[in-house]
Amino acid sequence: MPSHADAARLAAAKSRFATFFREVAGAFAERDDVVTQLALAVLSREHVLIAGPPGTAKSALAGAVLGRILDEETGQPSLYSRQLTESTVQTDVIGPLNFKTLMETGRTEHFTDEGLLGAVHAFLDEVFDGRDMLLRSTLNLLHERELKQGTKITRGRFEVAVMTTNRYVAEVLESARETLLAFVDRIAFLGFVPRGFAAPARLGGVLRQAVGGAGRAALEAPLTVQDLDALQALVEEVHVPEAICDGLARLLDLLEEELAAAERADPSFVPTRYLSTRTAVRSGGVLRAACVYDAIFRRPDRPLSVEPSDLRALRLHLLLSGPSPEEVSSLLGRERDPREKRQLSILRAEREAFERAFAKLPAIHVPAYEPPVRGAVPAGGAGDRGGRSSERAASGSGLGADASSRVEPGAAGTNGPRAPVASVPPPPAWASPAMRAFELGNPLAIATALRDLVPYAGASGEAAGLATELVQRGLRLLERRSLQVTLAARAGESSSTADVARELTDLARSLDHGPAAVQALARWVRGWALVLVSSGPAGAHEPRQLTLAGWDSDRDAMACLRDAERSLAALEAVAGERAALIAAGVEASSRHAADAAWAEGVAVAFEEVAALCEAGLRSAATAALSRSEPRGLSALLDDLDAVLGLLGELEQRTVALGAPASLRATVVAPCVVPLLEHTFGRVELTSHAGYMAEVDRARRVLEGAALADIVPTGDWLTWAARALLRAEQAGGAGAGAAVGAGAGAGAGAGAGARGLPPPNHDGYRELRSRRARAPNGFVLAEIALRTEPDGARGGGSDVRSAAALLATMPEALRAEVAAADLRRVEEVVRFLERFWAAVEGPAGIASAEMASAALHGIVTSRFFALLLDEGAASRTFLELDLLAELFPAEADAAGALRARLSALVAGARRRVLSLVRLRGERAWAAALARASGSGEAGLVSGSGDAGSGSGRAG
Repeated sequence: MPSHADAARLAAAKSRFATFFREVAGAFAERDDVVTQLALAVLSREHVLIAGPPGTAKSALAGAVLGRILDEETGQPSLYSRQLTESTVQTDVIGPLNFKTLMETGRTEHFTDEGLLGAVHAFLDEVFDGRDMLLRSTLNLLHERELKQGTKITRGRFEVAVMTTNRYVAEVLESARETLLAFVDRIAFLGFVPRGFAAPARLGGVLRQAVGGAGRAALEAPLTVQDLDALQALVEEVHVPEAICDGLARLLDLLEEELAAAERADPSFVPTRYLSTRTAVRSGGVLRAACVYDAIFRRPDRPLSVEPSDLRALRLHLLLSGPSPEEVSSLLGRERDPREKRQLSILRAEREAFERAFAKLPAIHVPAYEPPVRGAVPAGGAGDRGGRSSERAASGSGLGADASSRVEPGAAGTNGPRAPVASVPPPPAWASPAMRAFELGNPLAIATALRDLVPYAGASGEAAGLATELVQRGLRLLERRSLQVTLAARAGESSSTADVARELTDLARSLDHGPAAVQALARWVRGWALVLVSSGPAGAHEPRQLTLAGWDSDRDAMACLRDAERSLAALEAVAGERAALIAAGVEASSRHAADAAWAEGVAVAFEEVAALCEAGLRSAATAALSRSEPRGLSALLDDLDAVLGLLGELEQRTVALGAPASLRATVVAPCVVPLLEHTFGRVELTSHAGYMAEVDRARRVLEGAALADIVPTGDWLTWAARALLRAEQAGGAGAGAAVGAGAGAGAGAGAGARGLPPPNHDGYRELRSRRARAPNGFVLAEIALRTEPDGARGGGSDVRSAAALLATMPEALRAEVAAADLRRVEEVVRFLERFWAAVEGPAGIASAEMASAALHGIVTSRFFALLLDEGAASRTFLELDLLAELFPAEADAAGALRARLSALVAGARRRVLSLVRLRGERAWAAALARASGSGEAGLVSGSGDAGSGSGRAG
């Protein structure tokens, strides 16, 4: 279900949209189709090209629309404007180059926020004067609204571009059809404005508007980017039935056939549109926009579903649109310029082709639409409002009407009969409703009466003078009433700020029913209401006697948190009022003042909420710590589970309100982190698995309260490292000893009273049993990877990520842990060296029997079974590699130990191979001596002393 603020925004947006485009239509005569195209374009986020000879107010029309759609945040239009010429280059449209990046890296980077992508709307004047290469470079900007450069894609705010050209579209496409067809295909709406007027009297009306009296009437109706956001979201909700999709496909086929037939029948005919697949798909979005447009201007209660009759609006998308058939006939009868006549003939031929295709379209049967919860487009924003007759609301002309014939717009793409106001003499009592409203002083009645007077004031004749006088009188009454209410509010004369704000809001709501000038006054009044509402929280949350009395009493944790919750609820109610006022529309200056007051009020309120939350959390933590029985960390956190959960909810609510700080940082972390540090400071490690389980249980409790990230990974590592070192200092005797114990404080230390294990296979087993299997660095790395925030690792490996996290520990503590791991590995290397020295045998081998005995001793010692088969060497290598990666400062020491172990392994291998070869050589020499009978074994030269290849490492 939409929120109250959403509904208020949508209703106000529809009302302002209707008033805005009615005003544009009244200011530009005989521009019905083009103005309607502009309205559909901003609803569907599509582009418009307006073509026509010079002096036809194309730029003025574009400026009257895009130049007056303001951003509520800045009060200025979000508009990029550029006139294209042959000298216009890519950087003029995309944005200037970042020369710093270019000089430092050689890469091309644009400041896209200063180009077309940095604005919501764009006006490109004389677009076809730009070079072909420039137009090609803008294709992606227009269609995908993004800039692609290699592997980098930059997306912007850009939505709608209005382009103009003094050239005739038919001639442009004839001159370079293949080049420009892709460009024109990115444009959803093509409009043509002729040189003259179909009705010569219209020129007089234009002159009266532009130069008569005090000059052209100002365009005053407000419309904002945020209004369009609300309406565009409504467009996206429109349902398109499958039968409509089938009908659309058939209509496109029929239209293509008719255009091809027209081309064959008239060699001078050049189709201005290319019915591509992109065009077909885009037609669906245009149909959705036409549905919302129809709901705003004709049928407020229609469902948000495309109907078969909406397909007629596609004429504005699929063809070059412009004057109506009747107007084209009149223009062709008087036009002498052959180029103008040809363009008008093409426009008429395309219109006739569409009408024939539409007439051939089979009946489309759409099942009854079941609207969602939101249902039909809410009434009240446009159409028949404030007592206007239904006939007038449903009467004809699209959006184009000059000052002498202002009427309600018709359906998109239609041209119904006009009913000029000035041609009907007003009844003698036509001004009576306004005069009665003035006497009563009711703002709603005055605003409604003024809206009905505006058409008379814009007409000609005697009625115009009286109507203008009545409009000015009504405006003065409304301005006086607005000033009275706002002055009373600022002087504090009313009973309460809330009552004054409510009165201002009601007054603004009444003014919304008036004409454009009155609606501008409504935004001013509503702005003051917003300032008053936004200023309330600061005073409401100053400590009062009742509040202080409550804080002075002893209250439990939940009572404090409930007080904080009530304070936030009151603040959220004010935030809802603010959202509704902003959605309805306020002046930008008032919005800035209100936002500043609101930020100050939220900051004051947050101080109170934070104090209450801190008192509640510390109360709960104190109660948990005061229990006499010994309790683990997870048990302590379980006691705080309910309080932490409520604090997590309050945190989300304060963030949504725009609090200046976080409850996590100001309340939870200062309390929970010391509690965790205190508890982990007493943990005695018996196994790293048990320690990890305790860490995981603590994190699960914190995650359940959405507070898992309040403890930095560096703190978890610091606590774990201290526990590891405590266990190591304790000596850790026995199998199940503490993680990391046994390295000792120096060579051979850590064995304690048990002494050094004997240098044999069983001795190695005993050495390993005095410590856990994992070194300290491994335990810390595992804790680091488990406790690092989600997404903080980036693309690096686990070991590199763990090393970076270990670097956040205090330097002295990190060095102590690394030294302990280094001593641990050095003890293993030293033990293996002792073991090998005991079994490698004597240096001098004189006979085969001695070689056999030495080899037998190595085999029976099971040294190689331990070193290679059981993986003592490979495990030690891995520990050294991990130590070097996790603690870069110890990389050189780890490398020295790796070199010693590598030399030991290589020397032992060479010694064994040497003994095998020596035994074989001695045996072979003895066999030869026996065979010759000489008994001289020395006839065969031996290989010398086997000890020379031992590679013994002392």
